[in-house]
Amino acid sequence: MTTVATSLAHLLPEAAIAALLPDEDRFSYIDSDRWLPYQRANQVIALLEDFLKRPRINRPPNMMLVGRSDNGKSHILEHFANLHPGVMNSEGPNITAQVMLLETPPTANANDLYDTILYMLNQPRPANKSRESRRDAAKDILRNVGTKILMLDEINHLLSGNLNRQREFLFALKHLSNELRMSVVIAGTPESLQLLHVSDQIENRFRPEPLPLWVVGLEMRTLLANFEQVLPLRQPSSLSRKETAVLIHSFGIETIGGFSNILNRAAKEAITSGTECITADILRKCAPKTSSERKLERSRL
Repeated sequence: MTTVATSLAHLLPEAAIAALLPDEDRFSYIDSDRWLPYQRANQVIALLEDFLKRPRINRPPNMMLVGRSDNGKSHILEHFANLHPGVMNSEGPNITAQVMLLETPPTANANDLYDTILYMLNQPRPANKSRESRRDAAKDILRNVGTKILMLDEINHLLSGNLNRQREFLFALKHLSNELRMSVVIAGTPESLQLLHVSDQIENRFRPEPLPLWVVGLEMRTLLANFEQVLPLRQPSSLSRKETAVLIHSFGIETIGGFSNILNRAAKEAITSGTECITADILRKCAPKTSSERKLERSRL
């Protein structure tokens, strides 16, 4: 056992155990969700923790998490929500849910917002389906479960609605925040920043927090090292080398989701080929197709 442990010293304990499993089980492990900490994500999590610790105040802090698709917005919100799951409330009929995570409804409609909140907390829509009744029912349940942070992912869905609907939705969020003294966190693509300009009141309430695209540097190399520790390969790949970071970046990969996709494919290829480590040749083989390659493929259909 000592020899095995030593040979897998490049892996975290759970990944080292997975590395000894049959190949199909290792493929499943590679495909499973995982949380990899990195500096910018830790900074955002720390801000959210600060929101949660604050007393309820007249003007609670709000945030807009902004980043390109596939660059970790949803994963950060999900991780924070998982750190603070709902718990049973022995003193009342409801759970206690200090943190709530919703996906923004596909239509920019305040009624859909209220209905989504009620649905997530297993509450029926009121018999009187007016907007005021839905709003009051949503406020009542959020108050009852003690929500301090309401998080909405994919706020860019609002861009499909007209300006009046966008204002209606965002002012509904502002009203919930004011009434319940609750922080609201929204997350979306860079195009979503235009939503803040629907009103000075909205722009003043939501502080943008960007998730920049990745560039070759120490932080990217540290992230690659973290990936290596969780991919169940039996030999070290030395992914943190500058040459490896430059090679991956040369494929046009600038998001954390892009890193995950190529490294997962490369890890499976390393297992299938028997190399048990990710090499430059394997990375080239697993690199995403260029736009010209995709165009050529389409022309052959």
